[in-house]
Amino acid sequence: MRFFILVNIIVFLQIKIYSQNIVPNSSFESIDTCNLMSYGFNALQFWDSPTDGSPDVFNTCAFLPTNYSVPSNAFGFQHPNTGSGYAGSLFFTENASIREYIQVQLDSVLMASRKYCVSFYVSLSNKSGVAVNNIGLYFSSTHTYVSTNFRLNFIPQINNTTVIIDSLNWTLISGEYIALGGEKYIIIGNFYPNSQTDSLPTGVSGSLATQSYYYIDDVSVWDCTGSGIGITENSVTPIINITPNPATSIITVSTNNKKIEAIRIVDIVGKEIIIQKTNNNSASIDITDLADGVYFVEAITETGIARKKFIKE
Repeated sequence: MRFFILVNIIVFLQIKIYSQNIVPNSSFESIDTCNLMSYGFNALQFWDSPTDGSPDVFNTCAFLPTNYSVPSNAFGFQHPNTGSGYAGSLFFTENASIREYIQVQLDSVLMASRKYCVSFYVSLSNKSGVAVNNIGLYFSSTHTYVSTNFRLNFIPQINNTTVIIDSLNWTLISGEYIALGGEKYIIIGNFYPNSQTDSLPTGVSGSLATQSYYYIDDVSVWDCTGSGIGITENSVTPIINITPNPATSIITVSTNNKKIEAIRIVDIVGKEIIIQKTNNNSASIDITDLADGVYFVEAITETGIARKKFIKE
């Protein structure tokens, strides 16, 4: 009996370790100043640009009027997927290979032969005249800086091949990566030339009529080796149901998919509060000990990750 309990404790601790997000400032909340008109992306902690391109950061605290406020800004209108901020980057320009990228050093170096689960959310700005595919993530062992405003010639290990045209909601991009060992940086952007990038016109005119500008939020990389927690690249995001909502003690989580592999509850800044493994179409979670407030439930399924807000009262 004691051995059985010990084994379960070890398994639980392994799941907790593997599920830790190693992307610092993953939800783009931590900034040095709210004066984003003057400091721009340089105000964002931990992240930088690997090129001479000028990605952006947006936050609810930005001084008004400003091009970098939330939810309304120079590139469109969007609420954060979580928290109070998000990043933005130019992923495509017609008749030119102009690109912008964002880069960050991970909290820990990837270990060889281990599986890492990767996810991030994007939303097309509603002032963009073009929607594209090939939004990807590249793992690197060294910090990158190239003096250019054009495309980086890397092959992303995680890449979305479906044109993302949704400017109302946040779209999940996810995948799995077996590390070579020593990788400690990630870069997000479009690494493919225009000739290999699919595009769709949105019918929007204006300064971004020939460009694709996307908001980015909630970037996650975690070691999921042997945990049974996996996500599938280019998967269709499942639909999640939470009942009751609002709730006081127990919530039941279900999706339209065959199986939920695990359920995570995170707070509004992306901090993991609860993780629970399961192997059913639905699961019940005790939230009695959670403080009253707004949280997000993530259901990790065979076909992707579903996320939905719920209120604890």
